[in-house]
Amino acid sequence: MILAIIGIGILFGLTASVSSLVIGYPILFALAIYVTASILGAIAACSYLFLKSYICRDQTSVSAG
Repeated sequence: MILAIIGIGILFGLTASVSSLVIGYPILFALAIYVTASILGAIAACSYLFLKSYICRDQTSVSAG
């Protein structure tokens, strides 16, 4: 699960930095976008997986009770 979060963060970062380089931003700016998007992507993936596991656990406890 941790590898999936890291992978999604890297994917977000690569997509954002490549698109900013294509637009014509400087490399340092693209690097800053990469780091920011990687962190945001990891946070989004982590919260998604947490909510998914929480909802699934909640449904199983309701159906079992």
